[in-house]
Amino acid sequence: MDRPLAERGAGPEDVGVASTCGLLLDRAVAIDVGLFDERYFIGKEDGDFTHRVALAGYRILELPDALVLHRSRPRGTWLFYYQIRNRWHFMLKNYQWRTLVCILPCLAIHEPLQLIVLHLKGHARVYWKAVGGLLALLPALPRDRAVANRIRKVPDGRLLRSDHLIIRGDLAQNALVKLGQRAYEGFLSGYWRLLTHTVLAR
Repeated sequence: MDRPLAERGAGPEDVGVASTCGLLLDRAVAIDVGLFDERYFIGKEDGDFTHRVALAGYRILELPDALVLHRSRPRGTWLFYYQIRNRWHFMLKNYQWRTLVCILPCLAIHEPLQLIVLHLKGHARVYWKAVGGLLALLPALPRDRAVANRIRKVPDGRLLRSDHLIIRGDLAQNALVKLGQRAYEGFLSGYWRLLTHTVLAR
């Protein structure tokens, strides 16, 4: 989030998700949670894998003195397909059914907003291609959910959290969009707090 490393502190810290560019893995844990989902290719492949690690009750430690050289370059819009398709599949595969039902009001806001913004930005084709890609993954969903249910030690209410939305700069440059983002984040945070103190408390 463009903050200096020094602000984070010097000690090891438990985190819920980690990027694949700098992972030191326990082989037995990786096998136990089902390894990486090779269908994802890019865009949520690390989030999906490390989410299952946390879901199974294992710790993910961030060590600030472990430095990684990661050669990268700006990514184009080709990544949108995987980000959209994989995010939907990630939720359907890993979230408990009661969580999916409870977040429907949020999805009823978020999904149409995403659809509208991507269409306005000229990405309608990739959006609908991602929908088709998701439909192609659905026949294997019962098997995918069986893996998540087998390894689950931590319920969604303890694992998930509400946080700031990360939006590409070119998609959120004007003041009105920033104001809407803050209001939307406030709603999501309040709603998630309500859920985790009621229906998702256990």
